[in-house]
Amino acid sequence: MDGRPLATRAAADASPLTLDALSGLLERVEDGVVVLDRDWRYRYVNRAAALFFGRTPSDLIGRHIWTEFPEGIGQPFHLAYERAMETQQQASFEDYYAPWDRWFENRLYPARDGLAIFFSEITARKKSELHLRDTIDRLNLVLEGTQTGLWDWDLGTNKVRYSREWKSQIGYREDEIGDDFEEWRCRVHPDDLGDAVGHVQASLHAGSADFENEFRFRHRDGSYLWVLARAHIVRDDHGAPVRMVGYHIDNTQRKAYRLLLEGQNRVLALAAAGAPPGRVLEEFASVVESVMPDAVASVLLLDEDGRHVRHSAAPSLPPAFVAAIDGQPIGPRAGSCGTAMYRREAVIVTDIASDPLWTDYRGAAEAAGLRACWSQPILDDQRTVLGSFAVYFRAPRRPTAAEERIIASASSVAAVVISSARKTESLAASERQLRQVISEAPLAIAMFDREMRYLVHSERWLADYGLENASLAGRSHYDVFPEIDERWKSVHRRAIGGEALSADSDPFVRADGRVQWVRWDTRPWRDASGRIGGIIIASEDVTVRLEAARQQEAANRQLRLLAAGLERAREAERTRIARELHDELGQVLTGIKMDLAWVRGRLPDGELQGRVQALMALVDDAVRAGRRIASELRPGVLDDLGLGAALRWQGREFERRSGIAVSLVIDEDLTVDAGRSTAIFRVVQEALTNVARHAGASAVHLALRQESGDLLVEVEDDGVGIGTDALRGLHSLGLLGMRERVATWGGTLEIAPGRTGRGTVLRARLPLTATQEGGA
Repeated sequence: MDGRPLATRAAADASPLTLDALSGLLERVEDGVVVLDRDWRYRYVNRAAALFFGRTPSDLIGRHIWTEFPEGIGQPFHLAYERAMETQQQASFEDYYAPWDRWFENRLYPARDGLAIFFSEITARKKSELHLRDTIDRLNLVLEGTQTGLWDWDLGTNKVRYSREWKSQIGYREDEIGDDFEEWRCRVHPDDLGDAVGHVQASLHAGSADFENEFRFRHRDGSYLWVLARAHIVRDDHGAPVRMVGYHIDNTQRKAYRLLLEGQNRVLALAAAGAPPGRVLEEFASVVESVMPDAVASVLLLDEDGRHVRHSAAPSLPPAFVAAIDGQPIGPRAGSCGTAMYRREAVIVTDIASDPLWTDYRGAAEAAGLRACWSQPILDDQRTVLGSFAVYFRAPRRPTAAEERIIASASSVAAVVISSARKTESLAASERQLRQVISEAPLAIAMFDREMRYLVHSERWLADYGLENASLAGRSHYDVFPEIDERWKSVHRRAIGGEALSADSDPFVRADGRVQWVRWDTRPWRDASGRIGGIIIASEDVTVRLEAARQQEAANRQLRLLAAGLERAREAERTRIARELHDELGQVLTGIKMDLAWVRGRLPDGELQGRVQALMALVDDAVRAGRRIASELRPGVLDDLGLGAALRWQGREFERRSGIAVSLVIDEDLTVDAGRSTAIFRVVQEALTNVARHAGASAVHLALRQESGDLLVEVEDDGVGIGTDALRGLHSLGLLGMRERVATWGGTLEIAPGRTGRGTVLRARLPLTATQEGGA
């Protein structure tokens, strides 16, 4: 299984709605999760990603990724993101991010509206791989740098000239070996002599120019070395061999390293197959013992408390000695292993009987027949002590340089095994925790394999679908819900094929005929190899919510119908009053003025005639006031000449009364019906009133045009503007009235900061094809 929580991986390219629903899960995962929109701005950043970046999610939401991290431009990650967005193909890769000197694993899930990225740091694993590779490289360098001993064999005289190094390799001074061929022959191991001589004869008679053979060769102390002999055969003009010129390489260490390398490969394969770490380390200790035949290998681990040692592997140590060491504290005088862990460096004790580090443990070592111990601390990539790798000997001795390298290499392999085992256990614990999280999640979540069998589910899943106390593990989803039709099965097949699908509300017809409305998100999850292992479904029963929303919408519609009816009645009343003011009151006042003129003409010059003249002036003022009031109630130009002319008249009147300059851009070709004309005219009236009262503006721009089948009017001022908090609190009766006017025609009203950075813009949009609610 992949190390990351599978539910989180399956939700990688979730929509914003799904991210909200799964945010509890996404915030608990160890992977970094970000979602970018098509403009490369952050839509979602989980807590783990924010910690990687050293930011908070709120610092990044809405920000452009390459503005926030310009050092990433041109890096492999940048190019991979661009390619995934362009091709709409999912991708996964590992690469080194040079600006941070760290390795990351990325999984990319593109969608039409953006890109979801799951990433985790793999620096530690990469360093382990590189360290192991470096170990192998160093072994190869040792093999290539082995010293050689030269020899020159005259086939005619059977005399051989052996170099000083050749003699030194087997423990002799230059004057202690003669120049006879027998000096070589008598030292080849009896079991290898026939094969070695046969190779020589075959090379001489086969016409070959070269010879190579490996065999055991006796040292002066009686031990045998593995020797690799290579030679060039010199022939005369007739092809007869006359000389062999070659060299010996002491291949003993190379043989040891080969055995060690083969053993390391077996051990690492065993660990990769999931064998218990104790068994793997026992196997590796046996490998080291085979490479160093007189050594006894041991692996100790540092306890979780960081102060005591715990036995892990020691296939050849006496059980009594293992029991005596297990649980002992580390410290500056705690034998070889406890001291190596304490110092974090290799500790070489050549004679246990006399070394003060072994004072407290000498008796146990003597009882086990142990006289020397070399211990190397096992450290992870962060140089945290994991334990120690040690070899014991039954006689006092000091390690050779080659042996020191073998022990260092062994501790490195042990570090890989122990770290991998702990990571595997940590991942298993994470998966157990994930299962618990899913089980207790407040969402209805279920995970399935490729055959749609249940792997894990939440308790909410059982509650939402009437499955209380049911056992679903291993059961087919289609057996549990036989009412699932082909449409739903198609969704599941598409998700198993790699698609991520979702719906805000969808009817699920149950077996009893009941319709259950659900919001759902279905997407694949992948295993460690990247193969789709099944799907995960997150859903929510929204039946009650939808019914409440429908009831609320019906109530709102009734309110809008009532408001529309009241507005029509009010507008009709305004029209009637304006007509009576203009016609009837105007006629009465005109008659009074005519009578006053008749009276004035019959009065003698003097005070009475002046009073009558003053009364006539008052009548004129009353006539003008009546006309003004009638125009404000219902401007005749709106009915006579249409919306454009009425807006121009309103602009002039506003400019005259307020002193604020008004500019107009009106589409002269527009033909607007009376209902929409009235709604737009009243919105503009209210907007201009608000500008005069609150904006502190010096100019207003008024525009009327048709756009994409809608009637659009804009009123923009250059005043003090309106802040975000004020925008959220726009609940005055005037603004609510404007919204209701456009809503009854299926329109929208938007109020925002001005486009130039100053002032405010009001934008009303009415569909030209909609019918007014509550109207014909």
